[in-house]
Amino acid sequence: MAKILIYINISIFIALAGINLLGVFMPELGFDALWYHLTLSKLFLWKHQWYFPVPRLGELIGLPFLALFGYIGPKFVQFVSGLVASLLIYRLAKRFTNDKLLSLTAVNLFYATWLVSWQSSSAYVDLIRTFFELSALYFLIVKPSSVRWKLMAGCCLGLAIGVKWHALGTLALLSFIFTPAIIPIALLIASPWFLIAFHFTGNPLHPLFESFMTTTQLAQVPPNFYTLLSILRRVIFTPLFLTKPADDFLSPVTGVIYLISFFGLISSNKTIRKVSLFGILGTFLFLITPPPSTRYFLPYLPAIIIVCVYILSRLKSVYSNLLVVIFTLSAFLIFGLRLYAFAKYLPYLSGKLSQNQFLASQSYRLPDTFIDADDYVKNNLPSDRRYLISKLHNLYYFPYNFDHESFAGGDIEYDYLVTKNTDPKSVDGKLIHTNPLGIQIFKL
Repeated sequence: MAKILIYINISIFIALAGINLLGVFMPELGFDALWYHLTLSKLFLWKHQWYFPVPRLGELIGLPFLALFGYIGPKFVQFVSGLVASLLIYRLAKRFTNDKLLSLTAVNLFYATWLVSWQSSSAYVDLIRTFFELSALYFLIVKPSSVRWKLMAGCCLGLAIGVKWHALGTLALLSFIFTPAIIPIALLIASPWFLIAFHFTGNPLHPLFESFMTTTQLAQVPPNFYTLLSILRRVIFTPLFLTKPADDFLSPVTGVIYLISFFGLISSNKTIRKVSLFGILGTFLFLITPPPSTRYFLPYLPAIIIVCVYILSRLKSVYSNLLVVIFTLSAFLIFGLRLYAFAKYLPYLSGKLSQNQFLASQSYRLPDTFIDADDYVKNNLPSDRRYLISKLHNLYYFPYNFDHESFAGGDIEYDYLVTKNTDPKSVDGKLIHTNPLGIQIFKL
C-alpha cells in the first residue's frame, strides 16, 4: 500500500506542478499583482523610480525577467520558489521521519493546497517570502550549532524582510526559539529598506504604524478585533479558520495538521519541540495581523507540516497510513479544483480569444481594472504621449507609460485622460472613445 501511495503522491505533485507551470503563461488576474507587484515594476522600467517606499526585493528579483518576458517572468520566479520550498520540506521531513511516503505527504500538504497552487502561477511575492523564511528555518535545524549556518539563516531572514515587513515577526520568533545570533545579520541585510523608508517618510517601517495604514487595515476587521475575548475566540477556533478561512482556501485538512502539530510540544525530540512552537506561535501571529489573511500564514505552514508527519512517524502504521490516505485524498481534491479553475483559460490557450478579449471575458473578476477590450488604445493612440489615468486601478495592462491620479504631477500637461464613469462636461477635453467595458478616452 505504501508504494501505491508514494506513486499517487508523486503523480499528484507532478500534475499540479504542470498545471501551475501552464498557469505561469496565462494572463495575470490577481488584484495585488496587477496593482502593486507588476504595475509598479513596469513603471520603474519606464520612469526609473519606485512609488510607495516599502520593501521591494520580491519585485527586484523579478524585474529583469519582467523586462525580458513580461508578466511571465515574475510569475515564473514565484513558481520556482514554490518548487524549492517543497524540496526543503521534503528534506526536512525525510530528516525527521526517514520515510519516503511521509516526506512526500509533507510536500503535498504544502504544495497541494489551493493557496500555494494558485500562488505558484501568480506574480505575487508570498512564495518568495516563504522560501526565504523556510530556508532560514532549514539552516537553524540542520546545523544549529554552526556559526556559518546561523549567519546564512540571518541572511535569509534579512532577504525575507526585504520582501515583506511581516518577516520581522518571523525574525522575532526564530531568534526567541532558536538563537538571537541571527538578529544582527538579518537587520543588516534588510537595512537598505529601513533607510529608504526613513529617507522618504521619516518612518523606517513605513507604512506600518502610519495612521492611514492603521485605519485601512482595521476597517477590514470587526471593531473588537483586539479585545481579549476576540483574540481568545480566534485562537480557540483556529483549526476551523484554517479549514475554512475568510479569504484564500488552503485544504480540507489544514486544521487537522495544525491540531496534530500540538503534540510536537511534548515530543522527546528537542528540535521538533522548537519547530512546533515556531509553527504554533507563527499561527497566533498571523491571527492578530489585520486582516488575518492565510497568505500571512504561509511561511508557518511548513513548520506545522513537518511536525505533523513526524508525529505520524511515531504512530502505529495502521493509524499513520489512514491519515496519509486522508491527506492524499485532500491533495487529489485540490488537484481537481485546480483543473476546474484552469478551465477558464482554455479559450485563450486554444487561441480562440486574444489576451484582451480573454481579460474582457474575466472583467467581472477585475472591477475598475484597465482592459483594452477592443484594442483601441493599442491600435489608435500613440505611445509617446502623456497619459493620465483616473478612477481605475490594476493598470499593468495599459500598454504605454502613464501617470496615475494618485501621484500625477500638478504642472504636467497631459495629452489623454483614461477614466470611467465621468461626465464629459466635467472634462476639459473631447471624449473620443468608450470601450465595451465603459472605459473612456478623452483627448485633452
